[in-house]
Amino acid sequence: MLCYLLGISSVEDLILSPHKGAIVETYAISELLKQRTNLGKKPNLSYFRDTRGFEIDTIADWNHTFAIEIKSSSETEKKLSANTRKYLSLRNDENAKGVIFYLGDITCKINDITYVNWKDWGDFPKE
Repeated sequence: MLCYLLGISSVEDLILSPHKGAIVETYAISELLKQRTNLGKKPNLSYFRDTRGFEIDTIADWNHTFAIEIKSSSETEKKLSANTRKYLSLRNDENAKGVIFYLGDITCKINDITYVNWKDWGDFPKE
């Protein structure tokens, strides 16, 4: 609906859109909400932002705490996980996990951060 209202009708339009980041974040959060609702579970989703502007897109408090950053990149670059790593170090909780939702084609783990490709967002986490 959002893309329709913005006149985005193709992948190319989305890639070139100045709203790409917001669209990707909205889609990722809606997938998490749908998945939790369909499982009959409370969403337990929030976000983190401090007074200096440091933020994490989504904090999912489920069996573990997941610090989730949502990126409109298709590459697994280390800089994508910078905020997640910082949040985990501030939280100092050995059970908390760092996650990057991104537009790549594979789900993988790199240096203790899980990169979840866009096709798997609605199935996260695989339990």
